Amino acid sequence: MYQFYKNAPLALSLISFCLSCHLRSNDLAKVNDVPIKVSAVKARLSEYQFDVGSSTRQESLELKKSVLNELIEEELMAQQAKQMKISVSEKEMESLIQDARKQNSEKTLEQTLAEEGIPFTYWIQRTKQRVLAEKIFQKITSDVSTPTEKEMQQYFQNNFSRYRQPETVYLLQVVVKEKSLAEELRKQLLYGADFGEIAGQYSTTPESQKQGKLGWIERGHLPASLEKTAFSLRTGQMSKILESAHGFHILKVVDKVEERQIDYEHAKDTIWEELMNQKRQSVFIHWIEQITAKAHIKRNDVLLEEI
Repeated sequence: MYQFYKNAPLALSLISFCLSCHLRSNDLAKVNDVPIKVSAVKARLSEYQFDVGSSTRQESLELKKSVLNELIEEELMAQQAKQMKISVSEKEMESLIQDARKQNSEKTLEQTLAEEGIPFTYWIQRTKQRVLAEKIFQKITSDVSTPTEKEMQQYFQNNFSRYRQPETVYLLQVVVKEKSLAEELRKQLLYGADFGEIAGQYSTTPESQKQGKLGWIERGHLPASLEKTAFSLRTGQMSKILESAHGFHILKVVDKVEERQIDYEHAKDTIWEELMNQKRQSVFIHWIEQITAKAHIKRNDVLLEEI
């Protein structure tokens, strides 16, 4: 379901759906005479890695209804896109495929998808659907008014407690599997060995390739076995040996920022984005409700329960 309206109440719930003798045996719904097949719902359930055996009958039915509603909305938008002359060109799709291939340097895109049980043709279909939905969203919300200064100030006052900079530390770490090696490395560090060089040579975790740089970490984002120590260290201080499921850690705090309240001027950009997103979502949801109310939709919930 698309990110920009997935948390909204489904507009489809406003329609009184019915069974129809005009629905074929493998049609779960019809949207202005365009059928939605059982296979489409099954494919989407598979995409969501839905396991019938691990869910109650009611949970299973609710998810299947949600998926069918999702497919109905997608079909409605596809039909509207044709009327609005919005499409995704072959050139655009080729560019997206090439970008995806670049992100899969160790394996081909097809291999990565196959390992996840996703057919390449299905991935192309879903990618095209998402891009089309984004284009429609941009078109429908293009005239949304920008937030005023008064609106932003009011929003800041109403959400004052949200705008806080959490306590953060900039960490380096070395992680090894044997405690004896960790003890030896810590001695070398205490005698002046370069932390980055030690991490790059010995550490077993991915950040070893960056000389042990974990970067800025907010409180609440480290394992409990590490967090208390990490946030109690002073700038420039190195920890004792700490143990976690990954091995034996040595931490060093390079810098830290205490928790603080963010003032309005520093929060303005974030507030503007949040208010614009809310306005766009509101406009888009209203549009979905309108096209749904005008559509001729039939569905077969009895069949839906059986799949």
